[in-house]
Amino acid sequence: MKKLAQRVGLIFVIVASAMIFAVPGAEARGNSRQGSFQLGGGAGLALNPPVRFELEIGGEYFFWENVGVGMNIDFFFRGPTAFLFQPFARYHFDIDSAPEWVPYVGGGIGVGVNTNGSGALDLMLPDFGVQYELVENRLFLGTDMSVHLVTNFDDTDWDFRWLFITANYRF
Repeated sequence: MKKLAQRVGLIFVIVASAMIFAVPGAEARGNSRQGSFQLGGGAGLALNPPVRFELEIGGEYFFWENVGVGMNIDFFFRGPTAFLFQPFARYHFDIDSAPEWVPYVGGGIGVGVNTNGSGALDLMLPDFGVQYELVENRLFLGTDMSVHLVTNFDDTDWDFRWLFITANYRF
């Protein structure tokens, strides 16, 4: 578990470093993001014990060039199956020297339920990720990491989630 924590920390450093070189005012390659939708999904792990497998589907609408709002629906497997509905907002950075790389940062708040009938409030802050543009302004592959504060108002716990692979289509 210690090695896993070190690797996760290294990924956070890499993503944070990429964001330092981002230029917020630069326009995205090709067509503008503003007014477009992005749909996709991903697979990874939720790392707070017990470690659970996670699948996510979601959508995002860009109401400004770099700012999008959306909704993720997460499914967690191992132990009671859990479902999370989480609205979010993200800021996407443009990097002039590497326009095909699109790092982002965001946050959200949602609700979750599991098959045992338990519910919880989930605060996602922060959410870090990066997407690589495979097809100009259309198809993206990436990774996403987020820290969550989960509470049922009796108990509060944290969770770290890492979607190893994400795929998104913008239209």
